[in-house]
Amino acid sequence: MSSSLWEALEAARAVGVEDWLRSDIIRTFVEADAATIDRLIDGTAKHAVRRGHEMRDAEAMLLDLGTPTTMTTATAESLERIASEKAAHR
Repeated sequence: MSSSLWEALEAARAVGVEDWLRSDIIRTFVEADAATIDRLIDGTAKHAVRRGHEMRDAEAMLLDLGTPTTMTTATAESLERIASEKAAHR
């Protein structure tokens, strides 16, 4: 999680929105509860294909910015795996 936050903040800094992103991350953590985890897990299963495409778009944007993509690339790969596994079980 910390590596994802680090990478996100590097990208946010590159486009001048680091303060906004920090505030949004803090708000998300403060408001989080058990239902948040359930929503993230359920939403990931339901929307893995779309989120995988979004992460590939984010990866391309980060490459254009010249910022690291390690966590973004790994997330895209993970979402693609989840989508593939979900499709195989239909």
